[in-house]
Amino acid sequence: MNQKYFLLAVGLALCAPLAAQEDSLGSESLNALVVSAETEFEIINEGKAYLRVRRVEQVLNEKAKERGEIIVEESPFIKCKKLFGQIRDAAGTVVKKTDKKDINKAQVSVGYALYEESRYQWIELYWNSYPYTIEYEYEVEMSSLFFWPDWHPQDGAPVLAATYNLIIHDPQIRFQTYPVGIEVEPVYTETGNRREWTWKLTALKPRRKEPYMPPEARRQMALYFAPETFKLGNSRGSFQTWDDVAKWYHSLARDKYQLPPQAKEKVQELIAGAQNDREKIQRLYSFLQNYTRYVAIYLDIGGWQPNFCVSVFENKYGDCKDLSTLMLAMLAEAGITAYPALMLTRDEGVLIRDFPSNQFNHVLPFVPLENDTIWLECTADYLVAGELPDDREGCEVLAVKESGGEIISTPLSRSEDNLSESRINARLTTGGALVLSGEIHARGKQAQDLRVGLVYRKPDEQKDLLRNRVLGRNVPQLALENYTIGHLTEDYHLPLAIEFSGTVTNFAPASARRLFLNPNILNQVSRASAPGAEERKFPVYYRYAYMDVDSVEIELPAGFSIESAPPPQDIEASFGRYQTKYSLEGNRLQYRRVFRLDQKLIPPEEYETYRAFLREISKNDNAQFVFKK
Repeated sequence: MNQKYFLLAVGLALCAPLAAQEDSLGSESLNALVVSAETEFEIINEGKAYLRVRRVEQVLNEKAKERGEIIVEESPFIKCKKLFGQIRDAAGTVVKKTDKKDINKAQVSVGYALYEESRYQWIELYWNSYPYTIEYEYEVEMSSLFFWPDWHPQDGAPVLAATYNLIIHDPQIRFQTYPVGIEVEPVYTETGNRREWTWKLTALKPRRKEPYMPPEARRQMALYFAPETFKLGNSRGSFQTWDDVAKWYHSLARDKYQLPPQAKEKVQELIAGAQNDREKIQRLYSFLQNYTRYVAIYLDIGGWQPNFCVSVFENKYGDCKDLSTLMLAMLAEAGITAYPALMLTRDEGVLIRDFPSNQFNHVLPFVPLENDTIWLECTADYLVAGELPDDREGCEVLAVKESGGEIISTPLSRSEDNLSESRINARLTTGGALVLSGEIHARGKQAQDLRVGLVYRKPDEQKDLLRNRVLGRNVPQLALENYTIGHLTEDYHLPLAIEFSGTVTNFAPASARRLFLNPNILNQVSRASAPGAEERKFPVYYRYAYMDVDSVEIELPAGFSIESAPPPQDIEASFGRYQTKYSLEGNRLQYRRVFRLDQKLIPPEEYETYRAFLREISKNDNAQFVFKK
């Protein structure tokens, strides 16, 4: 990087009256400041382009130290050509410069990939005295416009200036953009075949953070790019319409569906005697789950093109595309029509429907039946056919058919689909200990969460998880003595069943003549989790709708009667409901709590209602029953 550029940038940073800018940049306590962030994308032709990034940042304290780890990812289509950085101390003196020996290199290693051609290089720009300034630049060469870099000018820290400079030398290259939170128009110049666009923004506030933000709210300011046409490996495609995208994927997969003879025989064996298509689908899906595992080998365009069914069946592994292709081939052999769907999983945001582009990170099949559609998540081992993980539900997806593409949506589960029912029978000793036994039956997403947490753990680890995160969240004194887990690795259509017993010491503190206890043993809204009164800009996001039904019966020591208790509740809102009731028959307290959340997204205009709803629940959930002798 030009030394003049460094001095100018650092001078601007060090001379700026930071305290005076805090209001305009929206920061009460700065940990870092981005002085300048320059992105340049130069396209020579459809097979060669260069991305250049130059940044100057002030690291003001220890909390921002991690900003000094500069990572550049590589792949068969992206090669790092330059990576350099340096550090200036508070006086502006250069105290460190990187050279070749400071560049670290490693293979990308993800647990599900047997072999991956992706790599990364990185440098570390750390200093032992704050504040200091880091300045770095890198250049990568790209061999496909499929990976056209978007612009994300906003940061977790304030940004004084951000630019995106686009240079195109090939007159055949056309592109489209989609702005999010950006209204500035570019400055455009043209000289011969050279076309140049420059977008510039200044004085950007940090990204807003709110509790329970939806994933798409992480990208509050962006400019997305897509070429009208692209070349990836030996394939050609277009982003002009979703129909074009679907046709491109269909061209990559269409010759991959041929099953080997032994697989065809296995399919016929599996579906023999099945009463209907739904039963055939379940049998084939269960076979896929038990026969294969989620593993990938990414070579060339293997991240986008599925492998041949023959190799997937013989090797017994594959990634989402491979396993989906095998499932589709088995369904076809069984005479059942099904299609692949390209998806952006919900944990990464939502599909921008008006912007055909490279937005997808997942593939799964679906089967359109006469009165229903069955979705098949081929990477999940512990689901029944038709169930989806929470980050696959409620997503707009691109259905890929021979004739083209169609945007459709995966279903949303209801609160009653994700039901957890618990029943506890307990005896309170005169010393205040609670001796209890109980059971939990969980369905849908609540069962999925428990299975994911329990299935790969050893018995002692399962016990610790149950004690600390499931049964003892609100009673940390719980000594879990025995437990059993039913339907953990089979019979997924049945509720996951947990039976348990144990003792909670000091459950009901006592005075000379009174006992104090809270019967909300398993589920309660804590005072700390009830939302504050902050202004809300984004919806409140939950991974799924759900319902908890908890029943507790406690045998009290003889001679106690109720002196005071929280009144029974029935609080209802558009997004959920909360109900409690209790009775005392002899010395037995019977208590029932029902909480239901019916919406994954609660809009900002309902935030005050939502806040009051949870605060009232928290108040009731933490209230004590008082018994007098």
